Amino acid sequence: MMKKLLAFLFILLLVSQAGLSIASETRLPPMQKKNKNEVTDFFPKEVKNKVEIEQMMEESRINAANGVERKEALTLLPDSDQIAEKSSELEGINQSVAEQKGLQIRGEDNEYWSKAHVNYKDPQVIRHKEDVDDIAKASEKLIARLFDKLKELGVDCKQKKGPIEIEPELYIEIEREKQKEVTYDKYLCEYLRNRYNCRDTLTLTCKVKGMRWNPWQDREIALDGKMLYHTYPDWGWSVKWKHKRHGWHISGSRGPESSLSPEQINFQVKQFIANSLGVSIEQIHEVIGFPPSGRGIGNITPLYSRWRVAWDQYVFKYKFRDGYLDCFDWQETWSEKCTLE
Repeated sequence: MMKKLLAFLFILLLVSQAGLSIASETRLPPMQKKNKNEVTDFFPKEVKNKVEIEQMMEESRINAANGVERKEALTLLPDSDQIAEKSSELEGINQSVAEQKGLQIRGEDNEYWSKAHVNYKDPQVIRHKEDVDDIAKASEKLIARLFDKLKELGVDCKQKKGPIEIEPELYIEIEREKQKEVTYDKYLCEYLRNRYNCRDTLTLTCKVKGMRWNPWQDREIALDGKMLYHTYPDWGWSVKWKHKRHGWHISGSRGPESSLSPEQINFQVKQFIANSLGVSIEQIHEVIGFPPSGRGIGNITPLYSRWRVAWDQYVFKYKFRDGYLDCFDWQETWSEKCTLE
């Protein structure tokens, strides 16, 4: 920061010397005075310790020149062998190895990195920052006063708009002639040309088809007892009668000997009736009427022994419906065919 301050003061010194030299060169006899800017003592008063600053700047210049002549900076450079060795080492190094090595060196040289990073909470650093802010504010005020003095002396840089030159526009005058009016005779010709015979055809196609059902009808069906016992044994169960006999009963509820639920038994009966009639299962209603009290009709016939018996037939009641295929959505397609008469 001290170097920047000295550089700023040196620039002010050069400006003051230039102003003084210009003022001295432009001074003319009293009768022929042309320079409007009068020479004042503004710069010597504002720049304090002018002689010491000039002496310090001259010593800095001499020391820099001597250092260049003695070539002291060249001693800091490594020799050619070391440069070649480091160059070959850098060319063959891997990226990950270089990164790992850099982290290792950084961890070893903590003192360097602690100095490289500024601790802004350090009281000494805080004081330096306050000094810098004070110097910046003082420099801003000094420059503002300098510009104000320059304006009082008549030195003020302004941009003045110069004259604007516009190229003249050139026009070519064309000789105009009056257009003659033209009259057209209109003729309209109408006559019959060709005759056509056209036929329009409407084609209907069904997009959505479905069954149109008739009302439900009450029906019943009698099924053979032995066939049901041997084919669908889960539909019923045996009940002990008198005289040591067991009768086979069929009901919509699940019996102790059945492994099916009532819904499964109901669906099997519905499917069996549809297959027996040769119709779709949709034509048989969900509700099936099982034989009353699970008993059948007709005679009692032994099954595989005289102690287990079944009726000849078991009557089931059901609802049946018939229907026909119908179209619920039609699509119209028009076509036209014309022939020349």
